[in-house]
Amino acid sequence: MPEIASVNGSAAPVVYFVQIGKHIKIGFSKNLNRRLEALATSTAETIKILATIPGSREVEQRLHQSLRSVRFRREFFWPDNRIDVFIHKAEKGDLAAAWKYLEDTSPERLQQREIEDRRRRVVERRKTKAEEDAYYAKLVDERRRTLAAGNKQA
Repeated sequence: MPEIASVNGSAAPVVYFVQIGKHIKIGFSKNLNRRLEALATSTAETIKILATIPGSREVEQRLHQSLRSVRFRREFFWPDNRIDVFIHKAEKGDLAAAWKYLEDTSPERLQQREIEDRRRRVVERRKTKAEEDAYYAKLVDERRRTLAAGNKQA
């Protein structure tokens, strides 16, 4: 089992991402080595550490909330691109970008963006339709004037 970084000789509190079978467990531990040993005794599946980030229970709960759309059960999640990207950004040391990515790609945010895009397209269509109507109204008006001028000459 890999050694985990410690702070002042004691294990550092972390939020961890481990793959157990086909699911990803996101949890919090003040002593990751001990927690991994406990997990190993409770499952026959292979446990693979994907990542750890400095954190607390609040960070763990925020992740659970942000990823609730792919939650399998409790602290277990279905493999998902959002988790992979979060881990990748966090491993590069850019936790702010990782959190922003989760926020920007949340199902609620994507739905909100889709609604905004739809509204924008409707407004654009209305604008285009109004321009088209004005163009044809101008053509009809010009044609009426031409016909009226022709009738006056005859």
